[in-house]
Amino acid sequence: MLPTQRFLNTAALACLATCLAGYAMAGIVFGFLPFFVLEGFAELSGIPALFVSLGCAALALVLANAALLMHRYGLSATAEQGRGFRRLCAIAGAVCWAIALLAEFGGPPSVVRPIGLAPRAEWLLAPLPWVWRAFLHLGDDRMLARLLIPAFLAFLLALLLQKKLPLPRVALGLYGLVFSLVAMPFLGNASYSYAAARNLGGLGSPERMAELQQVPGLYNAWTFCAWWAGMTGLFLSAVVIAASFLLPPHAMRAYMEAGQ
Repeated sequence: MLPTQRFLNTAALACLATCLAGYAMAGIVFGFLPFFVLEGFAELSGIPALFVSLGCAALALVLANAALLMHRYGLSATAEQGRGFRRLCAIAGAVCWAIALLAEFGGPPSVVRPIGLAPRAEWLLAPLPWVWRAFLHLGDDRMLARLLIPAFLAFLLALLLQKKLPLPRVALGLYGLVFSLVAMPFLGNASYSYAAARNLGGLGSPERMAELQQVPGLYNAWTFCAWWAGMTGLFLSAVVIAASFLLPPHAMRAYMEAGQ
């Protein structure tokens, strides 16, 4: 594996590991955790939120270990080294998620009582308290179509270029653009959510202010997840766009063949 490929793969793994670790910390700090299921997002709290957080932390260790070993030794050595540790962490994560599932659907009502360490804490939302104005316009409902429609068209064009035309470098750059466009509404939503609940910049919403006062952990958890999803999307976009510029032609050809 070329040094550039190793660096980009390491950066992507490190980004995903950081995303999972932050998500896990949000559940422990706020006591609530939005969790995606087939019907939409469920609002976990108490023991279920804690064990989902612990499971995500274990999976973050799997990705962090793979990123560290790839940075040091490359892809082939990563597959061999640390396999036992990653397997142990994956099993621990699965057990934690199973416990969370049992507690959510089979436990007494007391197990869902919030147990967050600091539900009103804002340090985990950093740097949102200082930069929310810069992303506020992205939370406008009219911006959603302006961002998602180009993202969908860029994705279709990238598929066409990848599968039908010998332009993998352009296709990869378009995939990176898709990540950016999809990330932006999350940043806007988080910025508006933060400001409206705290009566900042004349955006005070009585309903949101009441939600923050009544269930601060849940409100902050949703705000954090929106912000974290947006920042993760931007970082992955940067990695993918960098790959479109930095990977040599033979690596790009291998990418195109792997995607077909």
